[in-house]
Amino acid sequence: YQGIPENYFNSLPIKTFVKVSFWLYDINEKFELLKIEAKKPSTWQITENILPKTEIVVLIVGESLRKDFLHSYGFPINNTPFIDSSPHIKFNNYISVASTTSNSLSKTLALSRNLVNYEPYNNIVTLAKKIGYKSYWISSQEPISGHGSPIAQIALNTDEYFFMNNETTRKNDKDLFKNYLAISNNKSSPKFIVLHMIGSHPAIGDRVEYQYDEYLVSKEISYYNKSVKNTDAFLGQIYQNLKSTKKSFKMIYISDHGLGINSSLQISHDDNVQESYNVPLILWG
Repeated sequence: YQGIPENYFNSLPIKTFVKVSFWLYDINEKFELLKIEAKKPSTWQITENILPKTEIVVLIVGESLRKDFLHSYGFPINNTPFIDSSPHIKFNNYISVASTTSNSLSKTLALSRNLVNYEPYNNIVTLAKKIGYKSYWISSQEPISGHGSPIAQIALNTDEYFFMNNETTRKNDKDLFKNYLAISNNKSSPKFIVLHMIGSHPAIGDRVEYQYDEYLVSKEISYYNKSVKNTDAFLGQIYQNLKSTKKSFKMIYISDHGLGINSSLQISHDDNVQESYNVPLILWG
Protein backbone atom coordinates (compact mmCIF):
# COMPACT_ATOMS: atom_id res chain seq x y z
CA TYR A 1 0.00 0.00 0.00
CA GLN A 2 3.01 2.32 -0.15
CA GLY A 3 2.40 5.50 -2.05
CA ILE A 4 -1.42 5.29 -1.69
CA PRO A 5 -2.94 8.12 0.37
CA GLU A 6 -4.41 6.88 3.67
CA ASN A 7 -7.79 8.52 3.06
CA TYR A 8 -8.09 6.53 -0.20
CA PHE A 9 -9.40 3.55 1.79
CA ASN A 10 -11.96 5.71 3.60
CA SER A 11 -13.84 6.62 0.44
CA LEU A 12 -16.88 4.70 -0.76
CA PRO A 13 -17.12 2.27 -2.48
CA ILE A 14 -13.42 1.50 -1.84
CA LYS A 15 -13.99 1.27 1.92
CA THR A 16 -16.87 -1.18 1.48
CA PHE A 17 -14.90 -3.30 -0.99
CA VAL A 18 -11.91 -3.54 1.36
CA LYS A 19 -14.13 -4.46 4.34
CA VAL A 20 -15.98 -7.15 2.39
CA SER A 21 -12.72 -8.54 0.99
CA PHE A 22 -11.18 -8.90 4.45
CA TRP A 23 -14.46 -10.38 5.76
CA LEU A 24 -14.55 -13.02 3.01
CA TYR A 25 -10.87 -13.81 3.52
CA ASP A 26 -11.47 -14.29 7.26
CA ILE A 27 -14.44 -16.62 6.63
CA ASN A 28 -12.50 -18.71 4.10
CA GLU A 29 -9.50 -18.95 6.45
CA LYS A 30 -11.70 -20.13 9.33
CA PHE A 31 -13.48 -22.65 7.10
CA GLU A 32 -10.22 -24.15 5.89
CA LEU A 33 -9.06 -24.47 9.50
CA LEU A 34 -12.39 -26.07 10.43
CA LYS A 35 -12.03 -28.68 7.67
CA ILE A 36 -8.63 -29.65 9.06
CA GLU A 37 -9.85 -29.73 12.67
CA ALA A 38 -13.00 -31.72 11.84
CA LYS A 39 -10.91 -34.55 10.38
CA LYS A 40 -9.00 -35.14 13.60
CA PRO A 41 -9.97 -38.27 15.57
CA SER A 42 -12.32 -37.57 18.47
CA THR A 43 -11.04 -37.79 22.04
CA TRP A 44 -14.33 -38.71 23.73
CA GLN A 45 -13.87 -41.17 26.59
CA ILE A 46 -16.83 -43.29 27.72
CA THR A 47 -16.51 -43.81 31.48
CA GLU A 48 -19.08 -46.63 31.70
CA ASN A 49 -19.18 -49.56 29.30
CA ILE A 50 -22.96 -49.73 28.73
CA LEU A 51 -25.13 -50.03 25.64
CA PRO A 52 -27.44 -47.13 24.71
CA LYS A 53 -30.75 -47.29 26.57
CA THR A 54 -32.62 -45.29 23.92
CA GLU A 55 -33.11 -47.12 20.61
CA ILE A 56 -33.71 -44.05 18.42
CA VAL A 57 -32.49 -40.48 18.98
CA VAL A 58 -33.60 -37.84 16.46
CA LEU A 59 -32.10 -34.36 16.53
CA ILE A 60 -34.07 -31.92 14.38
CA VAL A 61 -32.15 -28.74 13.62
CA GLY A 62 -34.53 -25.98 12.62
CA GLU A 63 -33.55 -22.99 10.54
CA SER A 64 -34.06 -19.26 11.25
CA LEU A 65 -36.94 -19.78 13.69
CA ARG A 66 -37.23 -17.15 16.41
CA LYS A 67 -38.97 -18.21 19.59
CA ASP A 68 -41.50 -15.38 19.87
CA PHE A 69 -43.23 -16.47 16.63
CA LEU A 70 -44.33 -19.82 18.12
CA HIS A 71 -47.72 -20.07 19.80
CA SER A 72 -46.18 -22.47 22.32
CA TYR A 73 -43.90 -19.58 23.35
CA GLY A 74 -46.66 -16.97 23.46
CA PHE A 75 -47.37 -15.93 19.86
CA PRO A 76 -51.09 -14.99 19.69
CA ILE A 77 -51.97 -17.10 16.62
CA ASN A 78 -52.21 -20.87 17.09
CA ASN A 79 -49.47 -21.92 14.68
CA THR A 80 -48.05 -24.81 16.76
CA PRO A 81 -50.96 -27.23 17.32
CA PHE A 82 -48.70 -30.29 17.49
CA ILE A 83 -46.28 -28.82 20.03
CA ASP A 84 -49.13 -27.48 22.15
CA SER A 85 -50.96 -30.83 22.28
CA SER A 86 -47.98 -33.16 22.75
CA PRO A 87 -46.19 -34.06 26.00
CA HIS A 88 -42.84 -32.29 25.92
CA ILE A 89 -40.19 -30.43 27.88
CA LYS A 90 -39.80 -26.83 26.72
CA PHE A 91 -36.84 -24.60 27.57
CA ASN A 92 -37.60 -20.90 27.94
CA ASN A 93 -34.09 -19.50 28.27
CA TYR A 94 -32.12 -21.26 25.53
CA ILE A 95 -29.85 -18.81 23.71
CA SER A 96 -28.35 -19.30 20.24
CA VAL A 97 -24.58 -18.94 20.06
CA ALA A 98 -24.75 -16.72 16.96
CA SER A 99 -27.14 -15.15 14.46
CA THR A 100 -25.98 -17.24 11.47
CA THR A 101 -26.11 -20.99 10.83
CA SER A 102 -22.42 -21.78 10.50
CA ASN A 103 -21.27 -19.74 13.49
CA SER A 104 -24.07 -21.10 15.66
CA LEU A 105 -24.12 -24.80 14.84
CA SER A 106 -20.35 -25.24 14.61
CA LYS A 107 -20.24 -24.45 18.35
CA THR A 108 -23.64 -25.89 19.34
CA LEU A 109 -22.96 -29.33 17.86
CA ALA A 110 -19.33 -29.57 18.99
CA LEU A 111 -17.60 -29.43 22.35
CA SER A 112 -17.29 -25.70 22.95
CA ARG A 113 -15.58 -24.10 25.93
CA ASN A 114 -16.16 -20.58 24.61
CA LEU A 115 -16.78 -18.83 21.30
CA VAL A 116 -13.19 -19.26 20.15
CA ASN A 117 -12.00 -22.45 21.84
CA TYR A 118 -14.06 -25.33 20.47
CA GLU A 119 -13.29 -28.80 19.12
CA PRO A 120 -15.02 -29.67 15.79
CA TYR A 121 -13.76 -33.27 15.99
CA ASN A 122 -15.47 -33.76 19.36
CA ASN A 123 -18.98 -33.25 18.04
CA ILE A 124 -22.39 -34.75 18.71
CA VAL A 125 -22.01 -37.26 15.85
CA THR A 126 -18.65 -38.63 16.94
CA LEU A 127 -20.00 -38.88 20.50
CA ALA A 128 -23.08 -40.85 19.37
CA LYS A 129 -20.87 -43.23 17.37
CA LYS A 130 -18.52 -43.67 20.33
CA ILE A 131 -21.48 -44.66 22.52
CA GLY A 132 -22.65 -47.21 19.94
CA TYR A 133 -25.25 -45.53 17.73
CA LYS A 134 -25.31 -45.91 13.96
CA SER A 135 -25.47 -42.31 12.74
CA TYR A 136 -27.33 -40.61 9.90
CA TRP A 137 -27.57 -37.05 8.62
CA ILE A 138 -30.20 -35.81 6.16
CA SER A 139 -30.22 -32.16 5.15
CA SER A 140 -32.46 -29.85 3.13
CA GLN A 141 -29.51 -27.48 2.88
CA GLU A 142 -26.57 -27.38 0.49
CA PRO A 143 -23.46 -29.29 1.59
CA ILE A 144 -20.68 -27.04 0.30
CA SER A 145 -21.72 -23.56 -0.78
CA GLY A 146 -23.62 -20.96 1.18
CA HIS A 147 -24.59 -21.03 4.85
CA GLY A 148 -24.38 -24.79 5.32
CA SER A 149 -20.72 -25.46 4.49
CA PRO A 150 -18.98 -25.69 7.91
CA ILE A 151 -21.82 -27.83 9.24
CA ALA A 152 -21.25 -30.32 6.43
CA GLN A 153 -17.88 -31.07 8.00
CA ILE A 154 -19.67 -32.41 11.08
CA ALA A 155 -22.20 -34.26 8.92
CA LEU A 156 -19.39 -36.10 7.11
CA ASN A 157 -18.66 -37.93 10.37
CA THR A 158 -21.93 -39.87 10.15
CA ASP A 159 -22.16 -43.43 8.84
CA GLU A 160 -24.62 -42.28 6.16
CA TYR A 161 -25.34 -38.73 5.04
CA PHE A 162 -27.48 -37.21 2.33
CA PHE A 163 -27.78 -33.58 1.21
CA MET A 164 -30.92 -33.19 -0.85
CA ASN A 165 -30.13 -29.81 -2.39
CA ASN A 166 -27.35 -28.45 -4.58
CA GLU A 167 -26.95 -25.69 -7.17
CA THR A 168 -29.47 -27.37 -9.52
CA THR A 169 -31.82 -29.17 -7.11
CA ARG A 170 -34.36 -27.42 -4.90
CA LYS A 171 -36.28 -29.63 -2.47
CA ASN A 172 -38.03 -28.76 0.77
CA ASP A 173 -38.69 -30.28 4.18
CA LYS A 174 -41.51 -32.48 2.81
CA ASP A 175 -38.81 -34.35 0.90
CA LEU A 176 -36.73 -34.42 4.08
CA PHE A 177 -39.47 -36.44 5.76
CA LYS A 178 -39.60 -38.92 2.86
CA ASN A 179 -35.85 -39.53 3.17
CA TYR A 180 -36.18 -39.86 6.94
CA LEU A 181 -38.77 -42.65 6.54
CA ALA A 182 -36.28 -44.80 4.62
CA ILE A 183 -33.87 -44.65 7.56
CA SER A 184 -36.60 -45.07 10.15
CA ASN A 185 -37.78 -48.27 8.46
CA ASN A 186 -34.38 -49.94 8.26
CA LYS A 187 -33.51 -52.54 10.86
CA SER A 188 -30.32 -50.96 12.26
CA SER A 189 -30.44 -50.23 15.99
CA PRO A 190 -29.69 -48.14 17.95
CA LYS A 191 -29.63 -45.15 15.62
CA PHE A 192 -28.89 -41.44 15.91
CA ILE A 193 -30.50 -39.32 13.19
CA VAL A 194 -29.88 -35.63 12.48
CA LEU A 195 -32.45 -33.85 10.30
CA HIS A 196 -31.26 -30.40 9.19
CA MET A 197 -34.23 -28.41 7.92
CA ILE A 198 -34.37 -25.49 5.51
CA GLY A 199 -37.25 -24.30 7.72
CA SER A 200 -37.79 -20.54 7.67
CA HIS A 201 -34.58 -19.49 5.93
CA PRO A 202 -34.90 -16.40 3.71
CA ALA A 203 -36.24 -16.07 1.08
CA ILE A 204 -39.14 -17.16 3.24
CA GLY A 205 -41.71 -17.03 0.44
CA ASP A 206 -39.80 -19.81 -1.31
CA ARG A 207 -40.23 -22.07 1.73
CA VAL A 208 -44.03 -21.82 1.68
CA GLU A 209 -44.52 -21.58 -2.10
CA TYR A 210 -45.71 -17.99 -1.56
CA GLN A 211 -48.82 -19.17 0.27
CA TYR A 212 -50.12 -18.16 3.69
CA ASP A 213 -53.24 -18.77 5.81
CA GLU A 214 -53.62 -15.44 7.63
CA TYR A 215 -52.45 -12.03 6.48
CA LEU A 216 -50.31 -10.56 9.26
CA VAL A 217 -49.11 -6.98 8.76
CA SER A 218 -47.12 -7.85 5.61
CA LYS A 219 -46.73 -10.72 3.15
CA GLU A 220 -43.26 -11.45 4.50
CA ILE A 221 -44.52 -11.88 8.07
CA SER A 222 -47.49 -13.89 6.80
CA TYR A 223 -45.10 -16.25 4.99
CA TYR A 224 -43.01 -16.54 8.13
CA ASN A 225 -46.05 -17.50 10.19
CA LYS A 226 -46.88 -20.18 7.61
CA SER A 227 -43.31 -21.52 7.80
CA VAL A 228 -43.78 -21.94 11.57
CA LYS A 229 -46.92 -24.00 10.90
CA ASN A 230 -45.00 -26.13 8.42
CA THR A 231 -42.24 -26.77 10.97
CA ASP A 232 -44.80 -27.73 13.61
CA ALA A 233 -46.45 -30.17 11.17
CA PHE A 234 -43.04 -31.64 10.30
CA LEU A 235 -42.26 -32.22 13.98
CA GLY A 236 -45.65 -33.90 14.36
CA GLN A 237 -44.91 -36.29 11.48
CA ILE A 238 -41.56 -37.33 12.98
CA TYR A 239 -43.09 -37.77 16.43
CA GLN A 240 -45.97 -39.94 15.18
CA ASN A 241 -43.53 -42.10 13.21
CA LEU A 242 -41.33 -42.58 16.27
CA LYS A 243 -44.34 -43.61 18.34
CA SER A 244 -45.40 -46.09 15.67
CA THR A 245 -42.05 -47.92 15.89
CA LYS A 246 -42.91 -49.06 19.45
CA LYS A 247 -39.26 -48.41 20.33
CA SER A 248 -37.79 -46.13 22.96
CA PHE A 249 -36.94 -42.76 21.47
CA LYS A 250 -35.89 -39.19 22.15
CA MET A 251 -36.70 -36.33 19.81
CA ILE A 252 -34.98 -32.95 20.14
CA TYR A 253 -35.79 -29.73 18.29
CA ILE A 254 -33.59 -26.65 18.27
CA SER A 255 -33.37 -23.67 15.95
CA ASP A 256 -29.92 -22.47 14.91
CA HIS A 257 -30.82 -18.79 15.23
CA GLY A 258 -33.66 -16.31 14.77
CA LEU A 259 -34.15 -13.37 12.43
CA GLY A 260 -34.75 -9.63 12.63
CA ILE A 261 -37.55 -7.51 11.19
CA ASN A 262 -36.56 -4.15 9.70
CA SER A 263 -38.59 -0.96 9.33
CA SER A 264 -39.85 -2.14 5.93
CA LEU A 265 -41.23 -5.31 7.60
CA GLN A 266 -38.67 -7.46 5.80
CA ILE A 267 -37.30 -10.45 7.73
CA SER A 268 -33.59 -11.16 7.48
CA HIS A 269 -30.43 -12.08 9.39
CA ASP A 270 -29.61 -9.37 11.92
CA ASP A 271 -26.98 -9.77 14.62
CA ASN A 272 -28.08 -6.55 16.36
CA VAL A 273 -31.48 -7.72 17.64
CA GLN A 274 -32.24 -9.96 20.60
CA GLU A 275 -34.75 -12.06 18.64
CA SER A 276 -31.90 -13.41 16.50
CA TYR A 277 -30.65 -15.28 19.59
CA ASN A 278 -33.87 -16.20 21.43
CA VAL A 279 -34.75 -19.57 19.92
CA PRO A 280 -36.77 -22.69 20.88
CA LEU A 281 -35.40 -25.87 22.45
CA ILE A 282 -37.97 -28.64 22.93
CA LEU A 283 -37.63 -32.31 23.91
CA TRP A 284 -39.97 -35.29 23.45
CA GLY A 285 -39.64 -38.96 24.35
